[in-house]
Amino acid sequence: MKNGTIRHRKVFALADYLGVRRAEAVGVLVALWEMAADFFPTGDLSSAPPSYIAEQSLWRSEGAEKLLEGLVKAGLVDVLTNNRLYIHDWHDHCENSVHRKLWRHKLRFANGLPPKIAALDGREKTAAATWYRVHKVEFVGIRENSTECLPLPLPLPLPLPLPLPSPPQGGGETAGTPEPAAKPKRRTRADPLAGQEIPPALDTPEFRSAWADWATYRRQRRNSLTPLTVAKQLATLTAWGPAVAVQSIAQSIEKGWLGLFTPSGNGSSAALFAAIGSSQGEADARIVSAAGPIAQPPTPRGAA
Repeated sequence: MKNGTIRHRKVFALADYLGVRRAEAVGVLVALWEMAADFFPTGDLSSAPPSYIAEQSLWRSEGAEKLLEGLVKAGLVDVLTNNRLYIHDWHDHCENSVHRKLWRHKLRFANGLPPKIAALDGREKTAAATWYRVHKVEFVGIRENSTECLPLPLPLPLPLPLPLPSPPQGGGETAGTPEPAAKPKRRTRADPLAGQEIPPALDTPEFRSAWADWATYRRQRRNSLTPLTVAKQLATLTAWGPAVAVQSIAQSIEKGWLGLFTPSGNGSSAALFAAIGSSQGEADARIVSAAGPIAQPPTPRGAA
């Protein structure tokens, strides 16, 4: 931004038209010029919608048209004779980087003027002077009374129509409507307790009811059994008999166990512990006999 810009009469005119402070008008202009240097180096703003210019200029979007009108009426944006919107004297006020960018892309300013040769690097000056002297274009001036009205907007290309969805094969009332994708079916694991045959020794109404409760209980605990485990459990329950088997199932369900055990206080359990105790006693006797007689301590002198 050149010296004296913030006190220029056009800045005052823009601030008055927009109804804002002069500092805000200066900020709008600085943002506009930076946007042009990056995206519109030729100074031509005709291809940019007013809403885009307002957004890039840090101006509220609901006043985009008013901002553009204010820029034109204040003389900060000119309307050329070819209905192009051109930043006022952009070829004189832009930075040297804009001149170099135009030359390296073999472009001119929107009014037909070439970039300044003096702003180019030394090795580029001769080539640029020769190229622009050979490729001449006609100068485009400013339209008369350009500050009175805005030019008509350039027609934008119409978007191509979207292809229609192909109708499903077979027609019918749902033609043209895509069918929703079917959800994958969830695989269900077979229950090994369901199809297991009950041994004849356990085939009583009481055991069948207890066995059904056991199957439901294991299913609710989400702890499935393999067919081999079921077969082993049935073999164990057969050895216990139907009465003990029913008690064992009821005990495991009541206590939240996942296995089957002999009922507490049952005779078979007492017999099992007795067998274990007798076996332990026999083992202890064998250990004592193998160690030999225990040596007696010596008798002290004078003892009777």
